[in-house]
Amino acid sequence: MCKHCGVKFVRKSDKMARRMTTSARIAMASGGLLVVIAVILALNNAYIFAGATFIVGALLGLIGKSMD
Repeated sequence: MCKHCGVKFVRKSDKMARRMTTSARIAMASGGLLVVIAVILALNNAYIFAGATFIVGALLGLIGKSMD
């Protein structure tokens, strides 16, 4: 806050932190959804697609977790 006029300063780091937490949540949610889709694909004997989907979902989940 400015001593002279009272204007509140917004730091770039605050904006970036908010953006990163939102991105982390989105990455973890997307990763979880892809893992569920991978299980459904595996149950329908689409093992190659299930494996690729599971790997991408797991990576997104791990990236989201590391950002959190």
